[in-house]
Amino acid sequence: MTVKLVSLTGHKYAPTSLDEGLVTWTEIAGGLAVLAMLAVGLGIILSAFLLATVGVGQLELRAILLFKNWWASGPLIALVAVLAFRRRQWLRLRRKQAGLGESLI
Repeated sequence: MTVKLVSLTGHKYAPTSLDEGLVTWTEIAGGLAVLAMLAVGLGIILSAFLLATVGVGQLELRAILLFKNWWASGPLIALVAVLAFRRRQWLRLRRKQAGLGESLI
């Protein structure tokens, strides 16, 4: 099925099989990323519960969790920041094209 899309500049675009394949792999990668984030979150919750039940103090517990999961939380925070920035740029572009001018979004 060929879908003709019109870009903001008026040019027609028909996705190729390569484009559709990239969309499929992007969806798969996105699903795996969500599963990984859920697994990391569940690991944090379970490890916090386990450490709290054996009598580790609250401050030590926070330090352990921070150093234990820095490899997961750092890239996730960076990813969310990049996505939020791109979304703000997209909204600003849409407002500008609609003639509403640039405002702080």
